[in-house]
Amino acid sequence: MEGNLELRYWQLLESYDVRNRPAVAHTKEKLLKHTFVPNVRRTVFSSATAPLLRPDAALCLLTLYDYMIIRPYAAKITSADYPVGIPSPHQDETSPDFRRKLEQSLDSIFGALPEKNRDEPHSSHEVLAAINFAWKTQAMLSDGVDHGRFRSAKIGRFIDDQQVESCIHRG
Repeated sequence: MEGNLELRYWQLLESYDVRNRPAVAHTKEKLLKHTFVPNVRRTVFSSATAPLLRPDAALCLLTLYDYMIIRPYAAKITSADYPVGIPSPHQDETSPDFRRKLEQSLDSIFGALPEKNRDEPHSSHEVLAAINFAWKTQAMLSDGVDHGRFRSAKIGRFIDDQQVESCIHRG
């Protein structure tokens, strides 16, 4: 990866806002311990056997965990239709059980990464492949809920294409 781009990913990762978001803060902290720091040529690595991530890979994981796992399963979500917020259906973001599930989920992705030389950090492409490989273990967060189709909590029916378009343009 071109050095300037690697540094830009590092800056995005380092400045990712986690205020008042304990599960996101915990996930960011764990990922930073596994992230190769550009220009410093080192990491704040905690384990000699744990995988080393490039900044783009760590940012990819943090963003996915924030928006695809932590917010839907444990955070209060507000919108124009729900200014008070949609209550969390599954978990409390601060609960030890939820944190344990996040740790297990990250560890399953780390375990699915290919073996590499310690001087070669994993890319975001490798992380995405590992997520795909470890997908069945990721289901542990869902508590058996079928997420194959989105359901509108407001009117209790499946969201159609027109509603999706409306959400996109509301942006």
